[in-house]
Amino acid sequence: MTIDKTASAIPLHDKSHDRLRKTFKFSGPASYVAGGDPLNPGAELGMSIVHAWLGNVVSNGTVILLAYYDVANKKLKYFDLAGAEVAGGTNLSTYSGYAEVIGR
Repeated sequence: MTIDKTASAIPLHDKSHDRLRKTFKFSGPASYVAGGDPLNPGAELGMSIVHAWLGNVVSNGTVILLAYYDVANKKLKYFDLAGAEVAGGTNLSTYSGYAEVIGR
């Protein structure tokens, strides 16, 4: 494994303890919008910026999907295990998972 310590805007060590960590259960939207489900970090998480979204697996008890937070566009995107984005209009409300978000 190779670690690139310059590849992230997040400091390698948080010596100042100025990061917020939120843990929660989340569920998908009733009608997924292709390109990602908008997320307002300020209103929904109480932080202005998300550095890391940890907890990428969501399931409805039968099928597993992967969730990916697009930091630049502030959207949560859902993908099947083959890597294809879920189609727009898909009901994901029965899918849920747990996440930990680190930010400021």
